[in-house]
Amino acid sequence: MSEANGPAPSTGERSAGDLVKDISELVPQLVSGAVAAWRAALIVGVALLAVSAGAGLAGAGRLPRATPPVSEQAGSNVQADVREIREKAQR
Repeated sequence: MSEANGPAPSTGERSAGDLVKDISELVPQLVSGAVAAWRAALIVGVALLAVSAGAGLAGAGRLPRATPPVSEQAGSNVQADVREIREKAQR
């Protein structure tokens, strides 16, 4: 008569019940680690968003006080150059 209900052969294999038990113990640990990583990424993302929004608002506030791209003196110099070129072209 064989041992049908005896211990499993020592081939290094584990029973399905043992594997399910191990998985049921490990899944909560894995999930809590993943949640912690997502929470950390979310906090960093919100902090970066807040810093960039602050920088954008500060830049928008300084924009009206910025110097014009072409100063008035440069514009008058260009007009004087155009007049001089036209005068020389008419001679």
